[in-house]
Amino acid sequence: MMKSEIQWSAELLESMDKAVAVIDARDTVVYANRVARELFAARGSDLKAAAVAADIRSAKQPRNNVIFEAPGTDAPWRGQAWPLASDAVALVLRPPATGKARVDAVCATLGLEVQEARLAIHASEGHSNRSIAQMYNLPVGTIATRMWRLYRKLGVRNRAELAALVATCPGADEASPS
Repeated sequence: MMKSEIQWSAELLESMDKAVAVIDARDTVVYANRVARELFAARGSDLKAAAVAADIRSAKQPRNNVIFEAPGTDAPWRGQAWPLASDAVALVLRPPATGKARVDAVCATLGLEVQEARLAIHASEGHSNRSIAQMYNLPVGTIATRMWRLYRKLGVRNRAELAALVATCPGADEASPS
């Protein structure tokens, strides 16, 4: 039974439109889904992935704002990275996009202002108040207050409910706003 669960997970990872990779302690890519293999196919990309992994290993904590600039791409890929056991690192990267269409869809669907839509999208992607504050160079308290107001405006009680609501918007699978 465990084997079928692993196969299902691999199929899911292969079907994703995000690059998913695991990089071991020797900076070798030990797993890469289809999108990651295409991204790393560019000359020098595996070295950049190793540099990201080394940075995460030294910090010994997850990072939400990973920026990965692959040779031959027009814009950087963005995503998250987590340290794993044995100094391996998991990396999940979104393809570059402006995110404007997604913000517009969230605004139209939920009746939000642009700033509120961006906040809702980042929070629904799992970003903490602290990481959102860092993205926009604002105090954490300001983000906490804006989150509270957003919850009240949308009638939700927590991030999980907010994420479920944002997921109902058209374009929910597009990249997040910058």
